Amino acid sequence: MRQIGLEIQSWPLLKLLVKTGHTWTHGAVLLVNLTESGNTGRGEASDVDCLGEPDESMYQQVLGLQKQQE
Repeated sequence: MRQIGLEIQSWPLLKLLVKTGHTWTHGAVLLVNLTESGNTGRGEASDVDCLGEPDESMYQQVLGLQKQQE
């Protein structure tokens, strides 16, 4: 059986990101663990704040993929 673990973390940026009057010191990172048949794969994805989407949207998109696989 396939298991998917999801977590959103805030990671510090190595350099400040300044864009249109806003300054970011941290970035949202989605951590994914996929386990099946005793094997586990791990990955992370960072958002790009160009469309104004909330960090939660990455999480919800992966949950949608998980439901399609069930």
